[in-house]
Amino acid sequence: MVIFTKDLDESLLQKIKTFPLITEGETADEVIENSKHIIAAIDSYSNLVMGYIILEPAAGDLPPNIHYLEILKEYQRKGLGKRLLNRMINYLREDGEKRVSVWATNNSKSFFENLGFIGQYAIIINIMSTKRLKLNKKDYILYILNKLEPEKSSKLILNKIAFFVEFAFLQKYNYDLSSVEYAAIDHGPVIDGYDEILKNMEKEKLVKIDGNIVRPLDSPRVEIPEEQRVFMDGIIEKYSKLSGTMLRGLSHQTDSYKITTDNERIMGKKINKKLAMLETFLSEDEKDETISDDELPKINRSELIRYVR
Repeated sequence: MVIFTKDLDESLLQKIKTFPLITEGETADEVIENSKHIIAAIDSYSNLVMGYIILEPAAGDLPPNIHYLEILKEYQRKGLGKRLLNRMINYLREDGEKRVSVWATNNSKSFFENLGFIGQYAIIINIMSTKRLKLNKKDYILYILNKLEPEKSSKLILNKIAFFVEFAFLQKYNYDLSSVEYAAIDHGPVIDGYDEILKNMEKEKLVKIDGNIVRPLDSPRVEIPEEQRVFMDGIIEKYSKLSGTMLRGLSHQTDSYKITTDNERIMGKKINKKLAMLETFLSEDEKDETISDDELPKINRSELIRYVR
């Protein structure tokens, strides 16, 4: 399992100092000492540092800068770079920062632009422009039901897809998608109290319940930003292709379910959403656009120009 953490002891910092890029130009000790935040992706089994991201503090009118983002070659193209960057942006948002910059070459520029950065060489993202999305329970359920084919809108499939979408979203953006909570029962993760929620929605004429099938009668009354909507739709489309039996089996294999149930020995507990950060299968299909070591050009930092809007 991959753990993302800012709590780095001296042994982990020493491992980061051995990465190829950090040894160019400045000494690794100077980079670490002058950093504002450092986040590492760590293999929880071997304690191996798989990658890291280092942020320089703001200097005068210049925003904080992503100084290094580096992934070990054997762990590239697995989504680690995006996940590290998203976590750093969330920390900056909590710090009240409005912008962040990053040095980029032509080879790495597209990676950052796909994540919302704009500009030339030191490209900038406005980190306050993305409003945090949090759906109430009814809007979240309606959104999913409106995306499912009629024959796929069973209670079982609704519960599983709600869980997969929520936990994939939390892993990517590092904050809750909805106010829904999840319980670990014999059938796997489910929306906590889903029967009562659906009955109330039927009374309000938001859904129609026909046995195990739930039909939407309304649409969610909230506007979802395009980036989050596209991400959610992709997860819904992916898992809606599977049968209820397959979804149930897959949900039993999630780390968060196994941890909560102590490998299916204890049932009925609520699942801590923070466990989404430990899930591995959710990002199996992600492709990280990090350039491999042998493709990385040598960078002469004196020739780079910092772009600031």
